[in-house]
Amino acid sequence: MSRSAKISKMKKDARLTFRVRSDLKKDVEGIANREDHSVAQICEAFLLAGSEAYKKQGSRFVNRVLARLITKSSTD
Repeated sequence: MSRSAKISKMKKDARLTFRVRSDLKKDVEGIANREDHSVAQICEAFLLAGSEAYKKQGSRFVNRVLARLITKSSTD
């Protein structure tokens, strides 16, 4: 069974609600359309991948990603 099949069959028992930049939302919606999955499935896959990367790399992962966010927002 593929990872995406595992994600979609898992019981969903919690909700996350947060705001993102409109360009990021459009990117995620575009990915969802290209991959023929829902935005929720794509977000969950990205969150899972980030969580796994954090478990392996710890603070280095978070600091690297946050540094990119800070750089991107300062150039926009």
